[in-house]
Amino acid sequence: MSRRIAFQFPHERTASREEVLSYVKAADALGYDTIFVPEAWSRDAFSTLGWIAAHTKSVRMGPGIVNVFSRTPALIAQSIATLDELSDGRAVLGLGTSGPAVIEYWHGLKFERGLRRTRETVEIVRMALSGEKVDYEGELFKLHNFRLGFKPVRDRIPIYLASMGPRNNALTGEIADGWMPIWLPFEGIAEATAEVGANVDRAPCVMACVTEREELAFDLIRPHVAYYVGGMGTFYRDTVARFGFPELAARIHELWQAGRRKDAIHAVSDELVSHLALAGPADHCRRRLEQYRAAGVDMPVIVVPHGAPPPVFMETLECLA
Repeated sequence: MSRRIAFQFPHERTASREEVLSYVKAADALGYDTIFVPEAWSRDAFSTLGWIAAHTKSVRMGPGIVNVFSRTPALIAQSIATLDELSDGRAVLGLGTSGPAVIEYWHGLKFERGLRRTRETVEIVRMALSGEKVDYEGELFKLHNFRLGFKPVRDRIPIYLASMGPRNNALTGEIADGWMPIWLPFEGIAEATAEVGANVDRAPCVMACVTEREELAFDLIRPHVAYYVGGMGTFYRDTVARFGFPELAARIHELWQAGRRKDAIHAVSDELVSHLALAGPADHCRRRLEQYRAAGVDMPVIVVPHGAPPPVFMETLECLA
């Protein structure tokens, strides 16, 4: 059975560079397979990844995720090829559509034809990395008579897609090397992985907080669940609803949209947290992690909640390594 595990880079605004660097170096030393760097509307992923490449030796690294709207496919190809060069062939590429809130309200672009844009982005990135001239006639992109201006370290870099819905999952199985959903209830793993298929690296993001103070762990995770289910469009709400929690997902979303954010956080039940995350004492979290592996997960991507004290953060990394 695969023992690989990955780690999502912390992008909490209050964490110092020195603190974050200690986590990055620990993940590298502890044998984590990959560090994924999220972007959303926080720090730029590729700049951060260059910094990580300079401070690590063996861990793979990549954006997890950057969206397919705010950069052109050609620029994504340039960026990931540069990262692969800087890291001596350790780059991976995590892509996704994000959602209307980020694409329309932050980037000022129309959130439309996400599946088609994902397909064409992956195809163009792969063509560019091959070193051949890129002549591409797509529905959204038409590129002619250019090639990447330097020879990539590798002509194929693994691409992970952050898909959740059935159609997006099927597309992932067709065109990607890896699958990286988030906020997928444990009971949904079997059905969702069947939609993706067996030929991809299954790497769902799983929030984790290892501490003997179980109540603290649950309370640190609860706001994250409420924020995504209640405030970040409908994708996360629909996924939680599809796999076992329709009434609760609807209630959290209703409260958040009504501006009752504290109530939405309080509405996140312990049962829901336990189905979405690893929370509590070390032995419990390790057993739960093995259940994920047994359910078909190849490489869990550990996400430590914002606000976790540095000792708890480090305990989580060390416990699950």
